[in-house]
Amino acid sequence: MTCNSNRELTDGYVLCQECGHVEEYTKPRAEGHEACVRCGAKFCGCECCNGLARVNLQLKIHELNDREG
Repeated sequence: MTCNSNRELTDGYVLCQECGHVEEYTKPRAEGHEACVRCGAKFCGCECCNGLARVNLQLKIHELNDREG
């Protein structure tokens, strides 16, 4: 399930494979040893999922800014 998990990120993210929840990258999360707090599924921390997680966070930030302003 992980395509580039051999590269540990210092400022990366993991993406839940079921609900799309984003968490900060940790080795246990990226290796599937820590489940998503929302749905219980596994996270992925590969480069692809890290990129999708970043986009997900950016969209949420923009959505919050639109609500406020």
